[in-house]
Amino acid sequence: MRSGLTLTLCLIAQGCARATSDQTTAGAAAVSAGGFSSANPFAQPSSLPYQAPAFNHIRNADYQPAIEEGMRRQRAELDSIARQQAPPTFENTIVALERTGDLLNRCLRVFGAVVQANTNDTLQRVQTEEAPKLAAHSDARYLDSRLFQRVHSVYQRRATLNLSAEQNTLSSAIISTSFGREPNCPNLPRTAFVSSIRRRLGSPPVSRTSCSRLPRLGPWCWTIGHS
Repeated sequence: MRSGLTLTLCLIAQGCARATSDQTTAGAAAVSAGGFSSANPFAQPSSLPYQAPAFNHIRNADYQPAIEEGMRRQRAELDSIARQQAPPTFENTIVALERTGDLLNRCLRVFGAVVQANTNDTLQRVQTEEAPKLAAHSDARYLDSRLFQRVHSVYQRRATLNLSAEQNTLSSAIISTSFGREPNCPNLPRTAFVSSIRRRLGSPPVSRTSCSRLPRLGPWCWTIGHS
């Protein structure tokens, strides 16, 4: 009787251990597959005044998953804007573009500051690995003709759309900063050659120099540097 009870208890213990092991393995797989969860401190805006970073909750391991997930989300947001069938308006194009990338921007603002002020080997590794990916991510937006045509359409129709001075300025600024082109020189290309160099070097975005400042260079007024 006692030996039978002992055997039963052993089988129950083994079953519990196996279930716990399976759950742990599944949980680890879920984390490794995505690397980002709602527990990440960048998943939501900080509750501190002025949304100051909650550094007491941020670990070195939190940055890279947030950057990767932030790029994935912004790509989806940008693609949604580019694919919509409705005619471009200030709200569904300009405002929509301004609202993309919340997670990515929230993480990069903190990551950039920490890397400069309190870096370490882990953060430098993340910076090295993510720099070319971020360059490619930025170029995908710069080179998306669908997005640019929507923004430029709003800018061209700014008089008939009755945009305010602030809305006009924002439309012009997005063309310059998000697409690296002058509003009055919309055909300036960002070449795939330059973009490939940026991805290899992980350099800052290609900036534009005003056409009015370099009239003899015509449309080829590109310089390498910060935008």
